[in-house]
Amino acid sequence: MRNRVLKVLTIMIIMLMIVASTNKVFAANVSFSTSGGKFGTGGTEDLTVTVKFPDGVKNAQATVTVTFADGKSDSKNVILVSMGDSRKSVVFTPTAAGEATVRVHEAIDGSNNSLGEASAKVTIANSTPAPQPDPKPDPKPDPKPNNTVANNSTTNTTTNTTNTAANNTVKPEVKNPEFKTVNEKVYAVSNCNVRSSCSTEINDNKIGGLSKGQEVTRTGTSAKWSRIEYNGKTAYVYNTLLTTEKPEETEENEVENEVVEDGFKNELDLLKDDIGVLPEVGTNIATVSFVGIAIISLAVVLIVRFRITKNEIDD
Repeated sequence: MRNRVLKVLTIMIIMLMIVASTNKVFAANVSFSTSGGKFGTGGTEDLTVTVKFPDGVKNAQATVTVTFADGKSDSKNVILVSMGDSRKSVVFTPTAAGEATVRVHEAIDGSNNSLGEASAKVTIANSTPAPQPDPKPDPKPDPKPNNTVANNSTTNTTTNTTNTAANNTVKPEVKNPEFKTVNEKVYAVSNCNVRSSCSTEINDNKIGGLSKGQEVTRTGTSAKWSRIEYNGKTAYVYNTLLTTEKPEETEENEVENEVVEDGFKNELDLLKDDIGVLPEVGTNIATVSFVGIAIISLAVVLIVRFRITKNEIDD
């Protein structure tokens, strides 16, 4: 009888220690660093934002948004395909000097798990204008009126041409690559953006998104992009975010059957679910629970052994 009681108490202590230790939760977050960034008449220097994904993560992506001091903002996507390099960089052109806000958001891994957000303030410095030589004094006017008119006409024409070229400068349009025609069903590897053109350098070409496992028809492929049919329109998605393999629909049932086959494992999992905690505080609660349970269990064992020893002495 005494040995049975001690065995039961020992098993209870081991089970409680396992439950307390398995409740530790560690949250993974993205981070970023910046470099460069100047604005002014002396020349504008690009601002580089380098996103650091958690080690061991692949098929991850995030959106980087920079809001400059004049209220203008720009957003770009960073995509991590393999685990070889956990850092990805994007470049922004400052629109004003002063304090800018950099924000990394919509960060997820290949299993659609959120990787958190990160934001910080950065300073876009004023660049010093390049020194200009002293202007030369105006030459004396030509006494010949005809030549003066001709020179003024030439000068005005040159000035107008320069102003016209400066005012008509626009960003080049995005040119889509050549696509190989296909007709196949594909599925989204994770949540991703759908774009109206093959570029991640602009933000206004986002026309929607795909959820993980969503089926679409692919009509063409290039080295990096896939052409798909999206809500009756032609759209584009990165090749790495699509797969021809249909997602398994029986994974959840297989996991449940595996748990039911092992009675001891099932009881531990049920007990762990009852004591479940939030990710941010899981580690502290699990540690405190472990210490408290261990102290209570040790006290119970000592009391039982004390009573057993006392009964033997009295007998």
